Amino acid sequence: MRNYNTYLKGMEKGNSEKLFFLDKINLDGFNTIIDFGCGKGDILKACADGKRLLIGIDHDPIMREIAQKNVPSATFLPKLERNMLDGKTLIIFSSVLHEIEDYWTELEKLLKGSHATVVVRDMRFTGTDGTLDKTELAKIVHKSNPHMLAEFVKRYGLSRRKDLYHWLLKYSYVDNWELELKENYFSFDYNKLFALGKVVYENNYTLAFKKKKVKQDYDIDLTDGTHTQLIIKLD
Repeated sequence: MRNYNTYLKGMEKGNSEKLFFLDKINLDGFNTIIDFGCGKGDILKACADGKRLLIGIDHDPIMREIAQKNVPSATFLPKLERNMLDGKTLIIFSSVLHEIEDYWTELEKLLKGSHATVVVRDMRFTGTDGTLDKTELAKIVHKSNPHMLAEFVKRYGLSRRKDLYHWLLKYSYVDNWELELKENYFSFDYNKLFALGKVVYENNYTLAFKKKKVKQDYDIDLTDGTHTQLIIKLD
């Protein structure tokens, strides 16, 4: 079962990175803003100025209830519909694309040809993958929770640099470990999204607080990109 307090507190840490689009896009060009996987609605709240329709999509009824209290002016629904999307729609995917691998085929059909503008902020490994350095592997084995590490290795392996970064993004979520373990943070194939339109903004980076924590806990420097910010105009 999800620990909502821990989950929401963790999600708040990245709010500034999630709102990167506010100084990249003129919101006056949109009639509707949709936050897909809206959580408690903080992104919609930041966009609320009474000028446009705000819609939050989340399959979790408890999360929708929390979000409705946080943003009374928005509408919260369990599912995205095709008639919500057109050239005047801004749809936001913040820390959610890596969770919807099984749903992508349906979502792709909804997005294709909609002419909507898509904003993405999510995890994405943009380094050069390769065999894991033995020194770094030794640090992981020596300093990690052995039970959690064993479960991670059984599910994902730990032989490549991408595996290392996956673990380093995941290990601190102890309270929600059972749920976090199931999420493959680097599962989404961004080429599928790029094929639907034109990238108008891209920024690949590593979260500063993650760099600091990993350095403190493992004495490992995160030098490859772990996250991406994208704005895509769909065809």
